[in-house]
Amino acid sequence: MIKKQNDIPELMVKPMKGMAGFIVLVFPLSQFVALFSYSDMGKFIALSIVSALNKMGVSGLPVIIGLLFISALMSLFIASGSAIWSMLAPVFIPLFMMLGYHPAFAQVVFRVADSSVIPLSPVSPFVPLFLGFLQKYRPEAKLGTYYSLILPYPIIILIVWILFLVVWYLLGLPIGPGIYPLMK
Repeated sequence: MIKKQNDIPELMVKPMKGMAGFIVLVFPLSQFVALFSYSDMGKFIALSIVSALNKMGVSGLPVIIGLLFISALMSLFIASGSAIWSMLAPVFIPLFMMLGYHPAFAQVVFRVADSSVIPLSPVSPFVPLFLGFLQKYRPEAKLGTYYSLILPYPIIILIVWILFLVVWYLLGLPIGPGIYPLMK
């Protein structure tokens, strides 16, 4: 309750204390992203990957599936989808554009993978929440019980989402208003 002028800053500081860990995590990440962007390293890596893919004759669906699996693997070890995307976007957006894909399509591919494997990520803040709900009905349940029960669902969801994405891509359907997977 606000009774005097000094209460306002105090009430503003309390919620920020809960965000301190996030701020500490985001600061070095933002520095990395800024230096990565400033150095154009993402474009250099993207050009190198495109050159290697062209030499191997790889394009289309294998590239899309490759980003899917890289995103899914990173999602298992990094809890924040935004943090993962901030690391992948400087490389994969130019890479997809050089291969003729719309930048929004790279985001769609990333989100398919990221959203599918969240329940499997041991660093996800949701795992303790899910485990708590599980223990409400099975008090003896531990982390192994949780993973044994949940494992089939993210795998099935990932497979269905990949199939859905592949069909959507092959049919050339729009991924948003006036935005198609391939740039025209």
